Amino acid sequence: MAKSIPSSLQALLARELARGERVVWLAQPAPVARVLASASTFLVGIPFLAFALFWTWAATGGFASPWTAYSIVFTRFAYLWGGMFIVSGAAMLLSPVWAWWVARRTLYAVTDRRAIVIEMPLRQVTIRTFAGEQLATATRRENPSGRGDLIFDREASNGRRGQTVYRDIGFFGIEDVTAVQALLPMEASVLRAVL
Repeated sequence: MAKSIPSSLQALLARELARGERVVWLAQPAPVARVLASASTFLVGIPFLAFALFWTWAATGGFASPWTAYSIVFTRFAYLWGGMFIVSGAAMLLSPVWAWWVARRTLYAVTDRRAIVIEMPLRQVTIRTFAGEQLATATRRENPSGRGDLIFDREASNGRRGQTVYRDIGFFGIEDVTAVQALLPMEASVLRAVL
């Protein structure tokens, strides 16, 4: 196994493998690719946090208006209300740091039977496996350098205002994505159905 991959992730993979299952490819996502993917959240976070700080400062007496200067209840409410938005804005600004953190604690593996994604950003471990038709219908996104993503599944969740939010699941920010896709194990019956 690769020396640069943390031993905790290697141990989780070894525990996940079935008897006789062989690892064909093993890697981690490129942290830079994951950081760049969170750039839009970071950019939105800049004005969001700036406005939240300004509003909280103004609402808690920054302009020394009689309303804020003499109303302790309003001032406390303004700190509480503005604080929620300040925390949200700070989280947006820190999203590239979180993306880097998660990338360093993620492992991708292709075995002779399936594809495995192991994520351990904090204490909780998430292990997803993909086999059969999921591998045959994988979507590849590739940039001119050959780095890209392999998407095996799409997860739906409820967003704000009843909207459905989709999240792609797969291998992200991997070198030579075409070669990795060629390593995916696909059963002959699945291949015939795809062709």
